[in-house]
Amino acid sequence: MAQLRKAESYVVVGKSVERLDSLDMVLGKSMYAADKIPDDALHLKVLRSSMPHALIRQVRVPRRTPKVKAFITAKDIPGINVSSCIIPDRPLLAKDKVRCIADVLGVAAAEDIDAASNFVESIQVQYEPLPILTNPFESMGNNTVKIHEDGNIARYLKLRKGDVERGFQQAGSFRGFGNPQAHFAAESQMDMLAEKLDLDPIEFRLKNILRPGSVTATGQILDSSVGLEQCIAKVRDASQWNRKRSGWKHESDRIRRGIGIALLYDGNSVGPEGVDRSSASIAIDRRGKVTLRIGLAEYGTGARSGLAQIAAENLGVALSQITLEIPDTLTSPDSGGTFASRTVVMGGNAVKKAATILRKRLDEVAAELLQCDPDIVDTQLACCLIIYRLTVLG
Repeated sequence: MAQLRKAESYVVVGKSVERLDSLDMVLGKSMYAADKIPDDALHLKVLRSSMPHALIRQVRVPRRTPKVKAFITAKDIPGINVSSCIIPDRPLLAKDKVRCIADVLGVAAAEDIDAASNFVESIQVQYEPLPILTNPFESMGNNTVKIHEDGNIARYLKLRKGDVERGFQQAGSFRGFGNPQAHFAAESQMDMLAEKLDLDPIEFRLKNILRPGSVTATGQILDSSVGLEQCIAKVRDASQWNRKRSGWKHESDRIRRGIGIALLYDGNSVGPEGVDRSSASIAIDRRGKVTLRIGLAEYGTGARSGLAQIAAENLGVALSQITLEIPDTLTSPDSGGTFASRTVVMGGNAVKKAATILRKRLDEVAAELLQCDPDIVDTQLACCLIIYRLTVLG
């Protein structure tokens, strides 16, 4: 496994640089999807289910007014009628059955939003109500009421590490992967266990946190920096945890103050749900300008500027030489979705690989011109030589 370079050895990556889009954002020149909507665009209004669980028996659609240009239902979709990305369990437009009030039965397109709204409100839907399930525990144990044809459990995964029964007997720690709801439950349990053991919540967490060398529940050895212990220590000191915790617990007024802590264990990419991949393309022109194309969007985090830094670092050129094009389905390679904290991880590795291939080619051409070994060629010099050959020698 290749050794990681030390942070101080990087020239562009890890340095404080100006974001590529900072000036346009400050001047209000950044273009968003709403800025590109044409004046003659049609307005859409969806028809949602009024029943949480029911069979669709009939949809009575009135005659369209001149302003209403179309009403689309499931039967109008020529391809696969699915809107989910991992488990294909949610149709884009409900056809025979609705499974929640959010399900969409159809979409009206009109010249203005009022015309679209009025048309949707005039549609009459006849349902055959089905029994409803109101909580996950009821759903898991119910074999009679099936929300989906294959049952109510999407996937069952069993994860065990260590002596679980002994751990709970001794009030051992628990870690769960998920989003805020799941972490709220897990961290609330941590607080309850700490209280049962008469331990400070931070002290209890420090006894059970992951550190360098720790083995995760899935068997991964954390062989590099974890940083969690240092993070907790800084949060404890900056928040004046000890003083506030000891002082506020004696308050007895109706409105009281409190302080708490919660940890989040999250990951990048889509995880075990599917194969994740990303693509990027890099080209250099006669002027030495590098064009980077990737299909990952900018959410405001500056991640795309990070991709440009990775390209500059691996090519050995200045960041100012990198032009990062706005994602376009016509010219940008398929890079996957901009979600799951995957832009810099997946997209960054794709950029690194593309830049490494381009750098190798540049070094080989320059080495041929200089009649030397490609390994000793400086890429900045290689760019200059190649540009000189293209522009002067032809």
